[in-house]
Amino acid sequence: MAHCPLSYESNNAPSKRDVLGTILLSVLLGHTRYAHMAWLAGSQLDAQILGMSKIPSEDSIRGALGKLAANQGPTQRWLEGCFDRLGAGCLEEHWVLDIDVTVKPLYGKQQGVVVGYNPAKPGRTSQSRVS
Repeated sequence: MAHCPLSYESNNAPSKRDVLGTILLSVLLGHTRYAHMAWLAGSQLDAQILGMSKIPSEDSIRGALGKLAANQGPTQRWLEGCFDRLGAGCLEEHWVLDIDVTVKPLYGKQQGVVVGYNPAKPGRTSQSRVS
């Protein structure tokens, strides 16, 4: 967080920790729109766990991401450094990737039915299961 190129000049601006923590919480909860971040306003316990003082509004997050996008060079270097730290040591461990790609045919309006890969009846609905 100390290397994040996000900076504010206003005394009323949220802290970097609050902005980045809100983005993290939103991503972990699967939010796909800025408006969904309004739901985080009641998540004070989550904010305390991350050491945040408050949860900024979605407008503050939108502005912060705009500043990061406008400052592409330093932002890209910062993100690459973050990814390098996250992946450090991963390739030193032996990993086994076990994937079951069973296709379960579902018909009608069953839960989870989508038009997808169905080897028996191409173009029909099915549910791919990856575990």
